[in-house]
Amino acid sequence: MSDLAMPHANQNFIKLYTLLILIGATPPIIVALSPIKTFSAGCILIACIGLALSLRQSKHLSTIKNRTLISLSLALTYFFAQHIFVGEWQAKSYFSALALIGMFGSAYLLAREFHQIDSKIVLEAFTWSYYSFAFIGIFNISTFYILGKTLGYTHAKPFFPFLEPSHFALYFGPLSFIYVATQTTTIKQIYAISLLFGMGVITPNTTLLTYASLSVLLLIFSLRPKALFLTLPIFLATVIYGSSFVLSNEYFSSRLDLSADNQSATTLVYLQGVQDAVNSLSSTNGLGLGFQMLGTQPPSEYAYSIAKVMADVNGELNRQDGGFLAAKLIAELGVLGIVLLILFMISSTKSLLRVRHIKFKSMNSQNTKELIFNCIIITFCIEMFIRGYGYFSSGFFLFLIAVFYLAHSKSNTKTIARRLNSFAYN
Repeated sequence: MSDLAMPHANQNFIKLYTLLILIGATPPIIVALSPIKTFSAGCILIACIGLALSLRQSKHLSTIKNRTLISLSLALTYFFAQHIFVGEWQAKSYFSALALIGMFGSAYLLAREFHQIDSKIVLEAFTWSYYSFAFIGIFNISTFYILGKTLGYTHAKPFFPFLEPSHFALYFGPLSFIYVATQTTTIKQIYAISLLFGMGVITPNTTLLTYASLSVLLLIFSLRPKALFLTLPIFLATVIYGSSFVLSNEYFSSRLDLSADNQSATTLVYLQGVQDAVNSLSSTNGLGLGFQMLGTQPPSEYAYSIAKVMADVNGELNRQDGGFLAAKLIAELGVLGIVLLILFMISSTKSLLRVRHIKFKSMNSQNTKELIFNCIIITFCIEMFIRGYGYFSSGFFLFLIAVFYLAHSKSNTKTIARRLNSFAYN
């Protein structure tokens, strides 16, 4: 890289690195240290920061395709039908919809910005973000969460700047997965996975262990058949030992028990999300409750079980976020939510196959960014199906950027192919 290009490259690195730190840290800090007790405020702020950093891409807003406009029109028609046949939304829903539109717009422009920045710089920004949040995790655990407690965080184990270990896991997990996917040396990959496992066991936290397991699967999935055969005994031994440890640990085993008699609040919240999704789908004839309307329906039996476990008769734990995003989508959007889930599962499967293909070919400057954003799609499965807290999360904002980036990359590839075909025929 020339000397003239270096300052510009450094500016881009600082811009992306700062953005990734702020995406993770801003929403929880605002909830914890301000009177505003909603993650949407932090997401609006990072969306505004994203817009400011990608203003030069605003000209592309006028190039949105007709297919996108048709999809938006169909969604608006669906929401109108909800208003007629189910009922009007609450005021919060309309404000949240405006905030979500802002997040979509910001993510779209940031995706365009990522296209303009060199792959090496993007990789460095994600790598150093991983190192930074790894340090934050180690610091919180080693100091017994003293910083969060000093600042008045209410959770027993506040992972400053995050409110709790699970929220830290939902942002650090994808960064760890990306780090494992982009490292070329096995020892660094093993260190990263070991750190996830270590944090998950010490904290303890099931979400961290889930990301660690997903990273191990990536490592195995990326091996060629011969290497996979040679490492299979080690892999099986690790799985047997890990399963034995988890099942013998009361904290982890209670979270794997999905029976209604379970006294774990985490498991009951998950079952509550499933039941609320089923009940809402049934009571609205498949249309769903409406955007941000989860929690307005009558409580399920699990809500009372949670209140009993928490010793708070009037308490409602995670009724508005469903415990995981899929439950919220189905409960609020009905059939449309199910369609979106099917599209997501197809997309995440394609991303997994694409990551495997890139790993087999070996990573280079042409596919580095594609690898990173496909990894984000894959890891969003955790937030979608296992542990999430709604649309206004740092992980969801990263997911939107990844979706727009990959969609634009696919569009560019098709355009180039058409031009090459035209040139060949001429």
